[in-house]
Amino acid sequence: MLLRPLRNTALVLSTVSLLTACGGGGGGGGSEDNSSDAPASSSSLSMDTGGYSTRKAAMNSQQDFEAFSAVYDSYSEAFNLVYEVEVAISGNGLKPVVYELNDSSRLGEDVTDLACENEGGLVRITDESVANIEATLYEFTRCELTTATYGTLLLNGTYRFKVTESNRDGADTLEASETYNVSGKYLPSGKALAIKGDSDFRESINTDTGTGDVYLTVGTLEFNSGEDYVAVKNLRSIVQIRENEVFLSDRFTLIGSAINGFVEYTTPTSLIVPRYDENACPLQGVSRMSGNGIVEIRYGMSTGTGHAFVVEVNNNTVAASDTCQPPETEL
Repeated sequence: MLLRPLRNTALVLSTVSLLTACGGGGGGGGSEDNSSDAPASSSSLSMDTGGYSTRKAAMNSQQDFEAFSAVYDSYSEAFNLVYEVEVAISGNGLKPVVYELNDSSRLGEDVTDLACENEGGLVRITDESVANIEATLYEFTRCELTTATYGTLLLNGTYRFKVTESNRDGADTLEASETYNVSGKYLPSGKALAIKGDSDFRESINTDTGTGDVYLTVGTLEFNSGEDYVAVKNLRSIVQIRENEVFLSDRFTLIGSAINGFVEYTTPTSLIVPRYDENACPLQGVSRMSGNGIVEIRYGMSTGTGHAFVVEVNNNTVAASDTCQPPETEL
């Protein structure tokens, strides 16, 4: 399962999370434009019953940014949940279902049925691997599994992943894809859950220098958890690892019930961070969140002021700092 690539997007958002700590996102009073200006057709969002993809979310203050960050964290939870389900399948001691020789339910050699923790619950695992492609399909039927973080889940639906690895011209290349169509409940509360969508990942890393490129794309991914809905559309995350620097670029649309709409996140100027100093401020770059207003964070050379970063809300500077630590005063 290829869940770790999502850290690339999380890394970019961890830099903009400086705004949460800076305490400088107060005013900026922008126009209250709640027009139905969706960035893409909502027809592919089958779980958006509240129409959140059809209206811009508020983005005019520190509180609006914090809400955006919380919704993004909720989106990331979907991947963590699927990861814990796979861990539960491999580590909870599920027993294979044994069929009689004349049973029409007998499976091929590439298919395994595991009995879940509940009577009649089943997860079918099909090995679809060929040559250098590792591929597995999980099919859940009224399957109860206990996870470390989310407790017991009741699951139906499918999850598929595919991984291809190769080495060419001194570079290790890995390509992976995941497809999710899982629904169910949290037990014993009965709170509904559903995950639907896809993600693709590719990296090519030089085996000698560690330099290379990493790409993550998500066409659409939706996550329902109880009454909370979050989705990401048209995500493209690029990490370029060079000799001394790492370049980070991101774009996606974040949709959520908690923000009552959508926000578009982009890096109009790629973030550049020192490769060997994880705690350093970005040397330059711009992160932008656009809803019915705009929050923009500029770093290093992109500030034009010599600060480590500045925060603008609707073109008004509301915070600045000479370090990546929270500024002592609000502008």
